[in-house]
Amino acid sequence: MASAVRTKPALGHFPLVIYVHGFGSSTDDNSVLCEWLASHGYVVVTSAFQGEQGEMIGSADDVDGDIDFIIHYADSLSFVDSREIALIGHSGGAQNAIVYVSKHPTRLNALISLDTTEDYHALNFRGHRDYVRDVVTPDITVPMLVAARPEAIFSLMDKCMKSARLYLTIRDLHHEEFISQGVVSDEYGRAGNVKVRHKYKTLCEFMLAFLDASLKRQPKMYQTMLSAFAPPAFETRDLNVEIMPSGASSPPRYDENIWIPPTPRQIHQIASVSGSNSALRLLKKFWRPGSFSPIYAEQFAYSLVDEFLESGRVDDARLISNWYQSAASISVASQYINWGDLSAQLKSPSTAAEFYRRALALDPDNAEATSKLSKLPEKTTK
Repeated sequence: MASAVRTKPALGHFPLVIYVHGFGSSTDDNSVLCEWLASHGYVVVTSAFQGEQGEMIGSADDVDGDIDFIIHYADSLSFVDSREIALIGHSGGAQNAIVYVSKHPTRLNALISLDTTEDYHALNFRGHRDYVRDVVTPDITVPMLVAARPEAIFSLMDKCMKSARLYLTIRDLHHEEFISQGVVSDEYGRAGNVKVRHKYKTLCEFMLAFLDASLKRQPKMYQTMLSAFAPPAFETRDLNVEIMPSGASSPPRYDENIWIPPTPRQIHQIASVSGSNSALRLLKKFWRPGSFSPIYAEQFAYSLVDEFLESGRVDDARLISNWYQSAASISVASQYINWGDLSAQLKSPSTAAEFYRRALALDPDNAEATSKLSKLPEKTTK
């Protein structure tokens, strides 16, 4: 894709798209998408979104101020139609974009979220509590396209019942491959991978079609793409969509008469309503080594077990955790230890202690969790 520097804008008024990069990233991390949208009639603006101390991306309040500044500046440009504005964010930038929309629900017309990392967890997950607390879900009314990997459960987005939402899941894209920087780099040892580039291209096309429908009132291409990837969600299909109209707050009820595995969202729903044994029965029914179904993904196993632990259902958590360990060689206790290590590195010993305790709740004899918990400051381990 080619772009030209300092060219004169085309004649006319064009919708505004503001792109918010993720934590630790940079303004150019999704330059291919930004150029793609600009070449299709959008004014695309971004910022470093730095905090007062010059950190790579500031707090939600810092980002709010920058977005307000961009909107105010764009309003002074003769070629910008500031009545039509969309926000796009990736990772932590998506989190900040969602917080902004919840605080200013009438200021924007559309939102695109690219792999927030929160989408894979229940609302009570300790690693995202501050973010979840900051999102005022009842106030979000704009249409949203929410993209993630297939093991996402979209618990927070389900609370945005006044918004028409599209959940778009893409198989085998790593977190940084939702942006062009990750696609062209060799971070995952897949630089030049044709399949990865094709999936990223399809994601970009979906975003363009969504924006055309939301900001330009041109829904034809969007409707065509929705039809092409409509439910049911086949486990071998690279891309699936779930349409959540305004008022909807849960996935469609699972039909056990069809020979298709339930989605991660449906398994969570079954576990919540019918209990761990019902969820385990379905996990066993469709399990086979090498299964593509996201209900056998490591991330999903963690979120399912964590929801049981958070609600105090330790026996249920152990039942599910032990099955994943024996059948799929997935250690949820090890994931808790990894989260504990990360929390300790971020100088949050109380959070680290809680993660190590959860590892021990699943595996009381886990020597690694015991050792790491004992090395934390004494007041955090009680």
